[in-house]
Amino acid sequence: MKRILTLVLSLIVSALLVGSAFPVYAHDAAEGILNLQYAKESVDHPQALVDRLALTPADGREWYILALTQAAPELDFSRYASALMHHLTEKGETNPVTRQKLALVLLACGYDAELVTETANACYDKLGVMSRIFALHLANAGKTPDGVTVDTLVNSLLSLVKPDGGFAVTGERGDVDVTAMALQALAPHVPTRKDVSDAVSRALAMLGERQTENGGFLAYGEENAESAAQVLIALVALGIDPSLDGRFIKNGHTVTDALLSYKAPSGAFTHVAGGAESESATIQAYLALTALTHQASPYPTEHTVRTFLTPETAHEKEPVSYRVYAILAVLAVASIACAVLFLCKKRNIKTHLTVAALALVAVVLVLVTDVKTPETYYGDADDVRDPIGTVTLTVECKALIGKADGIPEDGVILAPTTVAIASGDTVYDVLARAVRKHRIHMETKGTGELVYVEGIAHLYELQHGDLSGWVYTVNGADAAVGCGSHAVSDGDTVVWRYTTELGTIGEGAT
Repeated sequence: MKRILTLVLSLIVSALLVGSAFPVYAHDAAEGILNLQYAKESVDHPQALVDRLALTPADGREWYILALTQAAPELDFSRYASALMHHLTEKGETNPVTRQKLALVLLACGYDAELVTETANACYDKLGVMSRIFALHLANAGKTPDGVTVDTLVNSLLSLVKPDGGFAVTGERGDVDVTAMALQALAPHVPTRKDVSDAVSRALAMLGERQTENGGFLAYGEENAESAAQVLIALVALGIDPSLDGRFIKNGHTVTDALLSYKAPSGAFTHVAGGAESESATIQAYLALTALTHQASPYPTEHTVRTFLTPETAHEKEPVSYRVYAILAVLAVASIACAVLFLCKKRNIKTHLTVAALALVAVVLVLVTDVKTPETYYGDADDVRDPIGTVTLTVECKALIGKADGIPEDGVILAPTTVAIASGDTVYDVLARAVRKHRIHMETKGTGELVYVEGIAHLYELQHGDLSGWVYTVNGADAAVGCGSHAVSDGDTVVWRYTTELGTIGEGAT
């Protein structure tokens, strides 16, 4: 009998230890990601990292800041908040959901501003389910649109539940990532509204059914880190222990197990198991692991939002523009000219005024002209060192035929074109090389893996409807990652399409 009691107690203790180990593993993995960012940015502590990220706000890494406001709330986020506010006011942001996300980051940093209120008012129903999700997040943090109640926003999101209990950008079948994100926004309302509680239960059942035997989840037919991260955040936000809830343990594997299986030796995370390191996967993993470590949602609420700050201008100086040197050169030449005229006894005031006027014209030209030769901008797009093959690229906007002016009659911006590739090239590298060679306009934001294509041939996202923008496919398959992360291989066929129905063709893939 004594042995049996001892065995039972041992099993109970072991179970408790296993359950409590996940936050420890999560903390270690999160620290590994943070250390990796320190190395990349040449800093050695979190405050320095926050200040360094302030140099390039809204570059896709703002979720690191959101996670750090939870992991290290004692840090000073005013410099980052100031830089982000400057970016939003000076450069703007056309995508409503991106504006909502950045407004949430400002609130998490403790920075309330008129722009946050304007974003809450202007974007809450602009881009389908995703706008409604982030509108509810903003409302949870105290930013409800004028004339709209929190209950109205909750009802609006619940109205989009699919027949299987999930949520999706389009179609009638719930999407794992979108469902998880909807649950994150609905979580604070579960205790107070039975209809929310019922909807959440259905959505959780759908997610449980979709969980694989490895403990993970599929998106675009692939098990991936980002889907596991989003589900993990949802479970934590709902107060569910992912290590103990049987609905989310398959074949002995939990969601946490699945997420940690994507951890690379460097500390970064990969999109798919055994794949290349992915900045997007690493960022989302850090957000999820931080939430798990602290057993709370990473999103700010009225109860967790920090004391509002008044950030000062960022201390780091931006690189000096060539225009500054050009203007100084103009002023120097004008001063020398005036001095020479004076020494040559040509002291007529009109002569000196003429020199000053010419200098002023030159300064204006410097300010309004972007001095860049065609060779500098377009370059030699075929100059690929050590090419490993070619990719066939097409760019088209057939969805706009008969609906918009100024587009090619056949809707083809770039007919199938062979583009040389080097080892490690991505879909974005191919596109950038081609548009330079063929002198096609393109506008992007972000860099590296987080680059995002806003416009090609003067056609921009949201220009032709709330669900319009650029998407791509590789060999006919929708993309599961951003164009800066999707590596290409010899013989691939890449097609960029302008669509007015984001979500039906590779949504979010740009």
